[in-house]
Amino acid sequence: MLTERQIATRRQYVGASEVPAICGVSPFRSAWDVWAEKVVLVDPQPPNEAMMLGLILEPALLDWAHREIAPLRRNVQRVVRLSKSCRLRATLDGVFQVDGHIEPVEVKIGTAYSPRSQEWGEPQTDEVPLDVRYQVQAQLMACQAPIGHVLALLPGPRLAHFCLHADRDLQEQIKEQVLAFWDCVKKREPPSDSAPTPATFNAMNREDRFAEVDFTLLDTLLSEYMVAREQRLAAEKAEQRAKNRLFELAGCANGLQASIADKRLCVRFVKRTQMRLDMELVRQLLSEEQLRDCRREISWYEITVEG
Repeated sequence: MLTERQIATRRQYVGASEVPAICGVSPFRSAWDVWAEKVVLVDPQPPNEAMMLGLILEPALLDWAHREIAPLRRNVQRVVRLSKSCRLRATLDGVFQVDGHIEPVEVKIGTAYSPRSQEWGEPQTDEVPLDVRYQVQAQLMACQAPIGHVLALLPGPRLAHFCLHADRDLQEQIKEQVLAFWDCVKKREPPSDSAPTPATFNAMNREDRFAEVDFTLLDTLLSEYMVAREQRLAAEKAEQRAKNRLFELAGCANGLQASIADKRLCVRFVKRTQMRLDMELVRQLLSEEQLRDCRREISWYEITVEG
């Protein structure tokens, strides 16, 4: 968890972990999200469950790397100045010390439901998800190091070690995009071609007013939204109908198969399970006051058209 002082300090530089969002390759955040935090439109979002899991498991992965790969130091800071006013800062999980220089170590915890779970390649290669690649290259820039390491706990579970070499072309691209982003921060103008994710939009304090925009633009965007919404709902219904038909054909079987000439189709039903609280049991174990203390409010915005 970041302290108030750390949050205030983060607004004065670009962090290596923010680079994927700034460059538009993060599946979790946008450049707009990072910009909103820098200009204090929103506070940094608290860690989600996946992030908390990472904080819990990170020491164990670093222990493994220290024992199996090479001695390392933990929680190392490195800063490089990209321009007179823009600094790139890397808060490293760890560093290996090799032949008089350091090599940054980044820890990642993967889950089967992560949007990038299929993007990890074979261990000992540089085949990591695109957002991780950008973050590591930013770390290498801050450290002026030739090689970076990623320790990943992937679904299975399995431990994997990846190595990435400095990519000067990609680093130059990152530098250009970070400087353009920092110019937006100084001007307090949001990055072009970027929008807030729902999490950031929901966290913003709303003002009781309407923002004036071009009529044609608003009319066009609303039409696109309504058409896309209707198409999504229709597609979801069609998907469910097709899914029900497949279940009907299978009956008690665990899958379906069909053959014609030299072609064969095979469909397997894979059961997914999620843990959920048994609320009846929870009510038996907790008093009503304790139950109220466990609840938290979740908000979101819906779009309605007036006039």
